Amino acid sequence: KYTVNVNKEVILSAGAIHTPRILKSSGIGPSSEITLRGISLLKNLPAVGENFHDKPLTITQFKYNGVNQKMNESLIFSNSTYQQWKINGTGPLTGAAVIYTIHGGPGNLDAEFHEQAFVPSTTYPFSNWVQIICWNGSPKSRGSIKLDPSDKYGDPLIDAGLLRDPSDIDNLVECNYKTRKILQDAELITEDLSPPTTVWDDPALFKQFIKETVGPTYHNCGSARMGTSAANAVVDNKFRVFGVYGLRVLDYSVVPTVLRVNPMLTLYALSEKLADLIRESYQVKPLSSKITFSFKCTPKMTTLNDYSIWSVKNTDTKPYVYHWSSTQGEKGSFSVEAKSESFFFTAVDPNQSVTLTISGLSITKKAGSIVC
Repeated sequence: KYTVNVNKEVILSAGAIHTPRILKSSGIGPSSEITLRGISLLKNLPAVGENFHDKPLTITQFKYNGVNQKMNESLIFSNSTYQQWKINGTGPLTGAAVIYTIHGGPGNLDAEFHEQAFVPSTTYPFSNWVQIICWNGSPKSRGSIKLDPSDKYGDPLIDAGLLRDPSDIDNLVECNYKTRKILQDAELITEDLSPPTTVWDDPALFKQFIKETVGPTYHNCGSARMGTSAANAVVDNKFRVFGVYGLRVLDYSVVPTVLRVNPMLTLYALSEKLADLIRESYQVKPLSSKITFSFKCTPKMTTLNDYSIWSVKNTDTKPYVYHWSSTQGEKGSFSVEAKSESFFFTAVDPNQSVTLTISGLSITKKAGSIVC
């Protein structure tokens, strides 16, 4: 157990599994579970640890027919990449994934499948085998994250809830059968490897195969979901934990429903949004408002020996390191501590410009934009 003192706020970013565990261990969550574990209740939030879910995933494998016209239509499955893989076992086909999306149909199918080709391995000693990964992009099944009764500060109890809703099983079954038929119609596969053909031919056996081999996509989310009230959510639209002053959550646990895409870009966008909200809350001005970048000409600019003066003023309370470069090839760097600083730049062509970079912020000005 650790105690951390802060002056303003805490941002919790421990992921969809450990964020609810930390909240509950700190007394924030369903009152019945927290008091049962002997923890002092800070805020009753029933949604903490609930709504945990992920996209269920299955893997099937087949013997591949090698390169043909259908493969030649794909950049990854071009003849050159196939020959590279066949001759020395390198190139895109050593682990290339082609992603397809299937929507609609009688079963309201919503799934994706990945096509991955592999070279001989300990799994299959022969060449030309392919692996199909099917997942359900919009699962209805839900699980939960609970505290371990024997160790309330240790790893939590994870109920992934995969395939709890029967429609998720039907979705994966349909996805697998459709992708297998696509490969068969294109004459890309010659033999069922896992599961064997006897399982494919028996729908009951295949459904059982799905139940026994299903796994997570590791896009789990929802266990500290964002919403409009403490009755059914954990954070508001500013990432603030309901009823707990100075605490926000930022990770994939706040996303109420898993997205079909990979989560990385979504998390980047959420992070940028929270950064803007914090700046607004504390009236923090962006770096660009603290930097002034001015230009002053020398009396004449007609020869290579003439120069102009570029000035930088830092109005922030902390120093920054400035890096500058010109389209004429000149460059340099210096540090400015809440004062003005100047550097010289030869400029004959009015189209010449100087770029100033401070802590990742770039400002560019052209000599011709200033009247001498």
